[in-house]
Amino acid sequence: MSTTADGTDADERIQATIVSCDDGPDQCTLHPVEPDDGRETTAWITANEGSFVSVVTWR
Repeated sequence: MSTTADGTDADERIQATIVSCDDGPDQCTLHPVEPDDGRETTAWITANEGSFVSVVTWR
């Protein structure tokens, strides 16, 4: 297992969750699949629709 500069597990699995919003743009959130205690929300990245594309489109 390797670690990053901040000491976290570099092999940690990340999941993308897309939420459809009725009152705004859809959101895609990248977050750890199994976060450590205290990291349930601190290691998340969220982007509004238009700021992300599918892997298939990117390739």
